[in-house]
Amino acid sequence: MPNVFTLKIDVGQLRHRVAIQQPALTDSAYGQPKPTWNTVATQWARITSLSGQELVNAQQHHAETTHAVEMRFNPDISIDPTYRLQYGTRNFNALSVIDVQERRIKTVVLCVEQVDPT
Repeated sequence: MPNVFTLKIDVGQLRHRVAIQQPALTDSAYGQPKPTWNTVATQWARITSLSGQELVNAQQHHAETTHAVEMRFNPDISIDPTYRLQYGTRNFNALSVIDVQERRIKTVVLCVEQVDPT
């Protein structure tokens, strides 16, 4: 498994179209604030389930990390840990956002997949 924390981006691996969403509040039918999500951008990314040494490295940043989402750095998007990434019907809550080597080339978002009980 390639190291997600290297600066190199293999654009052929960016095959997941993810929606970058920020939390927002809307009014319910009763006028009460209701949490919702607004999509601020969509971007090609690579979603990787972490295991082994990759998981250990990621969990040094945040203990609950299960996935890493790699994407090109975009100066117009300021992702923070309140955001989530949506891929199809799957939601990934951002835990940590890393500008790899502070070079403004590649962003890695360490996430935990949100599992809705059914």
